[in-house]
Amino acid sequence: MKDYAKSPYYETVVDILADVLQLEKEEIEPDSKLLEELGAESVDFLDIINRIEEKTSISLPDVNILKYLSDKYGKELFFEDGKLNNTGTKVIQMAMPEVDASRFHTGLREHEIADFITPLTFVRQIEVYKTLEEWKPEKCNKCGSGNLSKEDKDASEYLEISIDPGPLYKCRECGNLISHKRIEEEIYEKVMAEK
Repeated sequence: MKDYAKSPYYETVVDILADVLQLEKEEIEPDSKLLEELGAESVDFLDIINRIEEKTSISLPDVNILKYLSDKYGKELFFEDGKLNNTGTKVIQMAMPEVDASRFHTGLREHEIADFITPLTFVRQIEVYKTLEEWKPEKCNKCGSGNLSKEDKDASEYLEISIDPGPLYKCRECGNLISHKRIEEEIYEKVMAEK
């Protein structure tokens, strides 16, 4: 696993956490639990995310992976009686590799997942979404042409369609729009392939 504490974004995250949570930077360790050990409250997360987005010029997901996948495929695929089932456990283990996988187990309640968020969780998200911003398809997935142009996702013609995170490309041959698959979808596909 990658050592996210060595990321160039680690200090940025620590600075933001120290400011939002009114702590000294020395009090923040890479694996400090935000809620339990650093005293964060749920309201602090929005401020932290907004500051990270402002500092790094990236957009972090607005819902957690299990919420996104539950809304799309049905909550019963990931939870049983409000607790993680095997599939939900595998999803969260894959989605949060910075946390020891054995800490996520079947029977964990949905709200307890936030207890495992650390500074490294934010660093990993920054790294993943920065990499996503640099993504470029080799060819059109519809016609196979390599003649692609990067599009402005904020252009008026794209405001009405749902575009996944990352850049948007348009095939100059067939007009097909190409965006990177959502990270949540990639993890879901990997977990389902293991079943």
